[in-house]
Amino acid sequence: MNLASEQFAEIVAVMDRSVMGGKTDQRRAGRMEQHRRISIQPMVDEKPGQAVEVELLDFSTRGIGVLHTHAMACGEQFITRMERPGKPAVELLCTVAHSRPAGEGKHKIGAEFTCLISAATKGTKKSSDTEADRIRRKMFT
Repeated sequence: MNLASEQFAEIVAVMDRSVMGGKTDQRRAGRMEQHRRISIQPMVDEKPGQAVEVELLDFSTRGIGVLHTHAMACGEQFITRMERPGKPAVELLCTVAHSRPAGEGKHKIGAEFTCLISAATKGTKKSSDTEADRIRRKMFT
């Protein structure tokens, strides 16, 4: 999932504008370097868990990089909230793409944006999930 250009621009408007990368940067999307504290909510049993503070290192239209005190496995998910000036914050479901030791008991985690989360569906199963559960029960019982 990519953030829309307008959403990305609104988020950038509240952050410093120091761009990372150079000629040898082979990322699929340019990164904006950041050093600020943000909260993430790791998903536990398909629901948002306890919020934890991490350091935002960088972000792009495709994902974010954070520094965390705990490793996260590839495929784990968390929710983060990005502020926008004059508009409601954007909540994003992120999926961990990599987690690497960064020294001093920290881990550098790269995650891709998976989808936008609306207040109406946060922490609840969508109707398509409920339908999939119903079909699974019929098939395997």
